[in-house]
Amino acid sequence: KLTLVLSILSGAAWVGAQTPTFRGECRVTVVKYLCIEDDCDGNDVRLTCEDSERVIHDVLGPSSEEIMEMVDAGIIESTVSVFNPSDEATVSFDGKNVIIDTSNGFSLENLSITQGNYPAMSPKTGENMMLVVLIDAIDYQVEHTAMQISSDVFGTNEKFEDIHNVRSQFKACSNNALRIVPGVEPNMPAPGTIRVDINMKLNNANDGDVLRAGIDAAETKLGFELPGKYQNVY
Repeated sequence: KLTLVLSILSGAAWVGAQTPTFRGECRVTVVKYLCIEDDCDGNDVRLTCEDSERVIHDVLGPSSEEIMEMVDAGIIESTVSVFNPSDEATVSFDGKNVIIDTSNGFSLENLSITQGNYPAMSPKTGENMMLVVLIDAIDYQVEHTAMQISSDVFGTNEKFEDIHNVRSQFKACSNNALRIVPGVEPNMPAPGTIRVDINMKLNNANDGDVLRAGIDAAETKLGFELPGKYQNVY
């Protein structure tokens, strides 16, 4: 399965018996797991928190349904919305994960979520330049080639022909108002797509650590900090 990041990773160290403190505000990213196989769940949606030092932490507690309700209502905007975990009585931080206590009916709507001073990464109209990053780890390699994934997202290329793809669906659903454009970088193995290796195992790994390692590897390969010129990085 592919991790969709509608924009763009390890926990704070324990010192004695001190309680870990989240660094700065939580910049919220909505992460949706997209399936290109028939036997996986394509409805899994989660949140991550990026702290002031660009370390990404998983957010535990909210359901996929609640997250999407907040996104649809415009309360959460991926990579733009922020809140301060230290100011929320029902939010805790264990040095690795941001934990929202939903046991007493608390929900995302009860958080003091504001819009941070960040550029929106997902325009609703015009050209949306997109980059797809395939991540290979020590214990897992993406089975599909860059050309196959590129075709799934952007459409026909010289080796594969996928008429129904992400690009075509955005175009049709927006009446051609939102147009997906594949990024162009030196030595890309396929349109809008790069492939990177991370020196870690996925088994039992924290999602945020994997995401941070993937971002670091992609930025090293590209030679610039993401998102750069891209509105979306997958």
